[in-house]
Amino acid sequence: MAKLMAHCGARVVSREELATIPAPAPMGPRHRPVPHIDVVNTLTRALHAKNIGIESEQFAVGGTTGKGRDIRPAAGDLTLFGVVDLKVNDCPALRDWTNSERGFSIGIRSNNAQKFAIRMIAGVNVFVCDNLAFAGEEDLLRKLHTTGLTDQSLLLAMIDALDRVVGSQAKLAHHIELMEQTTVRDVMARAIMHRLFEKGLLPLRMLKAVASTYFEPDPEWTDTTPRTLWGLQNAVTRVLRDEPLNRKLEMTRRVGGAFEAIVASHRDREV
Repeated sequence: MAKLMAHCGARVVSREELATIPAPAPMGPRHRPVPHIDVVNTLTRALHAKNIGIESEQFAVGGTTGKGRDIRPAAGDLTLFGVVDLKVNDCPALRDWTNSERGFSIGIRSNNAQKFAIRMIAGVNVFVCDNLAFAGEEDLLRKLHTTGLTDQSLLLAMIDALDRVVGSQAKLAHHIELMEQTTVRDVMARAIMHRLFEKGLLPLRMLKAVASTYFEPDPEWTDTTPRTLWGLQNAVTRVLRDEPLNRKLEMTRRVGGAFEAIVASHRDREV
C-alpha cells in the first residue's frame, strides 16, 4: 500500500503534466538538474527491464526552503514526490509472498535545487509526503544531481536497485516459509509476546489486543489462526494496522527483526 500526501504546498500532477515542467538551470559547474519526467520515465524503463508492470501511480510537485537540517516544504515545482504501485503478479519473487490486498510499491523523491538527492524506497507500506516524510521498508537508491549522473547511469542504478529488492523479497519468502513451518505452543507464544513488550518494541497498551488477536481471533482472521511463528507475527502486525503510517512502519520493522532472530535460533525444530 502506497500513500502520497500533498498538504504543505505541493500540488498533485499527472505524468503528462510532469512532462511540461522543465528542469531549471544548473546552480553550479557540477550540478545537473534532472527533469522530473525523466526520473519517472527512467523508473518505468527499469521496471519494464525487470518485467514488472505499474498498477497505479501518483505524483506531486512542490518546493523547499531553508538548507541543511532546516529544509522545509514550500510551494513550487523543483521537488518531485511520487508513489507507484506495482503489478506483483508480473514478478514471481513479489507474487510469492504478496497478494492483491498487500501489494508492493515504490516511492520516489527528487529535488532540482540541491536540497536532496534522487531517492527511491520500496515496500508493502510506502509513505511519501510533501512535508518531506519519506518512509518504506527498503531504501533502494540515493543519487546526487551531479554532472556524473547520466540517463544511462541512473537507469542502471534503478535496475540494480530493483534487483536487490526482488532478491530481498525472495529471501523474505523463504523466511516466511520457515516461520510457517515453526509451530509454537501457547506457553511459548505468551513468552514471545512478553519479550516484545519487555524490550520496548511495542507499547504496553497493545498487549491485550495482541493476545486476544492471537488466542481469540475473529473467524475471518485466517492469517492469525495457525499456531506458528507466522500466525503469531500476523497477530502482532494486524494490531498495528490502525497506527499512523510512520509509527506502523517503525514498529513493523522492529517486530520483523525480533521474529528473524527467533527463526534463526529455532530453525528446524519446534519452539
